[in-house]
Amino acid sequence: MDQRQLGPVIGLGTYKTFLDDERLAAEVVGAALDAGATVFDSSPMYGAAEASLGSALRARRGDAMVATKIWADSVEEGRAQYAAQLRAFGRVEIEQVHNLAAWREQLGWLEAERDAGRIDRLGVTHWDAGRFGELEQAASGVL
Repeated sequence: MDQRQLGPVIGLGTYKTFLDDERLAAEVVGAALDAGATVFDSSPMYGAAEASLGSALRARRGDAMVATKIWADSVEEGRAQYAAQLRAFGRVEIEQVHNLAAWREQLGWLEAERDAGRIDRLGVTHWDAGRFGELEQAASGVL
């Protein structure tokens, strides 16, 4: 059986929490890191949360793993989101195609980024059970 090391299983999400409040983000991220949390999840879908998280992690970036997402209907938009993530975080440990948005188009260039060592892991996400078959198909391509 093929096995993979996924890393920590609990992380801190930023949806509807950080928005554009860098002060709050710094307090929450600092407390989470002090308590032993190491994974922080975000997405372009969450407004300014990525920028707030990046600012909050700046002094302790080496202590954290960032899991974020590409949520775009075109490769150009996906690449622009990734460029903004690199500005915010310096690097992305876990990059996911959010809600299967244009996953067939996005995975090619994301795999190239992973293969070049700029992303550690790739994934795909979706919440709708009606899309789980497609989610399985997409996940088999990134694992």
